[in-house]
Amino acid sequence: MIYKNKEGDFINVKFPKRKGKFIIPDKILDYECYEIEVDDFKRYDELTEIIIPESIINIRSRAFFECTNLTSVKIPENLISIGEYAFLECKSLTNIQIPKSVKRIGNYAFWNCQNLDIVIDNSEKNIIVGNNTFGGCKSVTWLKDKTKHSYFEYVYHRGTEPMWKVGDKLAYYEFCTNYEGEHDLGTIINIELDEECDDWVYTFDNSNQEFEEDLLKSETYIDKK
Repeated sequence: MIYKNKEGDFINVKFPKRKGKFIIPDKILDYECYEIEVDDFKRYDELTEIIIPESIINIRSRAFFECTNLTSVKIPENLISIGEYAFLECKSLTNIQIPKSVKRIGNYAFWNCQNLDIVIDNSEKNIIVGNNTFGGCKSVTWLKDKTKHSYFEYVYHRGTEPMWKVGDKLAYYEFCTNYEGEHDLGTIINIELDEECDDWVYTFDNSNQEFEEDLLKSETYIDKK
């Protein structure tokens, strides 16, 4: 945690792992809470609720990375930026309100928060949103656009070119003992190459949340509808 005084001096404070609810102190001596630093609460897996002071303007990268039991976060009204991977795989989060002050949300910031409904008090055109920021979230609502999206991200294959293109509608077909037939994957809204593992990553706009993370099974076949 970064704290700042009126003279512009900074101190860095690291809190030990916490259980249950934790209220971040808004002041230490004459220093006011200013920024949640990189990795500050990374994998604090017994943390269930966090209260963030209103003076915070940045939540840096991986701040709450894989806090798997975190159920409640209140985003401060003065926040400007949410860093990449900030809440990645916080699978117990159910809702977050993002205020209109936020101007940037980084890559994978809320990736695979499977139970999370996000409400953003802004328009998509007013915020810089990174790659796969909301991949795997339950839904994202943009209040100023009056739109709601649900996202499902799926890593499919390796190769020099993607197999499909943006706008294609896909389905997968199961062939197993208990045949379940066709399942709609939705429409591809983004394609990118994950250079670390050479996988093509497809993001779908779809309200159906019944899919497994890994659909690559011998009894599964993916194709255009």
